[in-house]
Amino acid sequence: MCGLVKDSTMTSTTYVVAAGGSHSSGTFLRSTELLQLDSDGTVHDRWIEGPSLPVAIVAGGAIVTPGGKDLLIMGGESNGNHQLASIYRLRCFRKSCSWNETQKKLAIPRSHFVIMSLPSSKADCE
Repeated sequence: MCGLVKDSTMTSTTYVVAAGGSHSSGTFLRSTELLQLDSDGTVHDRWIEGPSLPVAIVAGGAIVTPGGKDLLIMGGESNGNHQLASIYRLRCFRKSCSWNETQKKLAIPRSHFVIMSLPSSKADCE
């Protein structure tokens, strides 16, 4: 799962995020890797280790919140191939990033699905 997230205190710093997934051995991953982008377009020369996800996740959905300060990973599968309803939030503050599980959950556990952002005027989600 991947996305872009802005540091909430340093508006000129954005991170490309790669999180979870699986290893070629089939092992599900908790790892997160970050690639720093600066506002002038400078791409730092290497991926750095980010915070581990609370659980190993594969086949979840990822979406950036409006404003770009949070990356949400929803659902997916964890070890044992059971589907998740959990929603995890990545937020970066002063070049330190952390994952937290939100209190909200998906109504139905799911994996291998698509998430997209729609303007509120185009969606009736009530």
